[in-house]
Amino acid sequence: MTVTKEEKIESASKLMDKKRILDQMMLASRVLPNFDDRTIDDAWCDDHSQKSPDELEQLFDELIFEPEMRRETSRHQLGAVVKNIIGRMNSVCQTLVAAMLYHTWSGGRVGFAHLPNPRLCDYDEYVAEGDDLSIILRRGTNGDPLRVLTNADREFFLSLPESFTIYRGGAGIDKDMLGAGMCWTTNRNTAEWFAVRSSSEGCPPVLVSARIRKSEVLLSRASEFEIVCAPLRYRTLKCRHQRCKNRSWRPKHTRWSAEMVPNVAA
Repeated sequence: MTVTKEEKIESASKLMDKKRILDQMMLASRVLPNFDDRTIDDAWCDDHSQKSPDELEQLFDELIFEPEMRRETSRHQLGAVVKNIIGRMNSVCQTLVAAMLYHTWSGGRVGFAHLPNPRLCDYDEYVAEGDDLSIILRRGTNGDPLRVLTNADREFFLSLPESFTIYRGGAGIDKDMLGAGMCWTTNRNTAEWFAVRSSSEGCPPVLVSARIRKSEVLLSRASEFEIVCAPLRYRTLKCRHQRCKNRSWRPKHTRWSAEMVPNVAA
């Protein structure tokens, strides 16, 4: 039986995702034994809602990072660990949970851990997990991302207007699955880059956009102009950059700075 190029790409994607999950499990297994009902100290369950974002970050480091772990891994590789800790410890302070999610939001070496791969799950599962994550973040921040945001991420959020356009790019999934995601950007070129870099022959880039209010933002990150939210409506756009036309294309700007306007499109 002849295997098509698209089937080879799909098979490779599934293998990569399995490796990512195994990496996450191995990393989590080294840390999780330290977090059970016998070893939880009061710091996990105390009310931290009055702490500043910087104090929450310091607490996160103290609770999560042991000296040996600090040498071998970095914060953004602990998303799987945090997800498992949250699932095992129902009494953890909700503000601390939101801070942990924020500080492990980037995927890093083992990939994004807080939501399933949209290529490998069904729509209902993907939406349900996104809804749960939205509830956790909104509850932990009381609807105000400034409760946990620090440094440039905080300044980026403060710079946002009351309403603005966001974009999300991908490939290998349809527009509905793409629109159900939570990781968006105010920079269209960044979204198109995500779409183009994962596209291939027979797997064209997909681009969607939405108009949201600032009150809908759950988190923001200066890197890649990222906005974490769950818009109710979106529309499909034409991807202006096609891989077959320009394989070397990259966005001019990859990070927000105070000199830019939020929706910089260069």
